[in-house]
Amino acid sequence: MLFNTFRQVVRVNSLDAQLLKRDGISLVFKPHKTDSSSGNIFTWMPNHFVVEVTCTAYDQEGQQVWSGQYKGVGDSNFGETSHDFSAAGEKASLDAFRQLEAALQAEPLFRATAASR
Repeated sequence: MLFNTFRQVVRVNSLDAQLLKRDGISLVFKPHKTDSSSGNIFTWMPNHFVVEVTCTAYDQEGQQVWSGQYKGVGDSNFGETSHDFSAAGEKASLDAFRQLEAALQAEPLFRATAASR
């Protein structure tokens, strides 16, 4: 999802400011899955799923510069769920991450580092 918005994306293992500067990392995004749930009293596999994702961006100094929270909802019928137990969860995740992607692309703060797509 970050690849759809920025020219270069790399994984970092630390928010250490010296390492970020040394490696030329200008922004760090740290996602947090804050809540998920599912439930159905008739079958054990979920047919309704809610995923909440919080993503925070940090600058090279390790200071928070942006944050957003997105809620994705996914529903599947018994036919879908009986063939793919994760159908509702996948739909909820896709919904949340599409919202996050749209917010990143619309955020003026990221225009200088965003890919020209």
